[in-house]
Amino acid sequence: MSWLEVSAALRELTQVRNDGGSMASSWRSFVDLVNADPGRHPFHLRAIVGIVEDVGRAQGPNRVRILDHGGGGCSTLLYLCAMGYNGIHGIDLHSSNAKRWNRLLSEVLDIQETRLFSYDGGHLPFADDSLMSCSASRFSSTCGRMWSIPITPRNIGF
Repeated sequence: MSWLEVSAALRELTQVRNDGGSMASSWRSFVDLVNADPGRHPFHLRAIVGIVEDVGRAQGPNRVRILDHGGGGCSTLLYLCAMGYNGIHGIDLHSSNAKRWNRLLSEVLDIQETRLFSYDGGHLPFADDSLMSCSASRFSSTCGRMWSIPITPRNIGF
């Protein structure tokens, strides 16, 4: 699948979200697209998907926690979530997307806790020492810089 196909599905989902409509049908279409050809991911996501899948195999997909620092429109997190990795967390400077995408997590995936945050760039919206044991891998892509941190449930606190 190409990033153009993924982007088109995300635009449709974003439009429904912005219009205040039910996102369930658009989300299902997005999930179907992402999972239509397992193992064939957009080029700029292949490295991060590989790491997330490796951690998922070691810990189990339900135990994988992903922090996307500077995720902007949340496209990478939504892609990973569509793959079944629901332990997504994201922070971005002054992003209006965080609150809007938290609505998707709440309404469609029944994730009631806030997972996506807009922040001031000075202090992360996580408790001190909540990321005690993690591995970080830095990637540059067309979407900017992303720090992926798989975190076990015991190591993250909100």
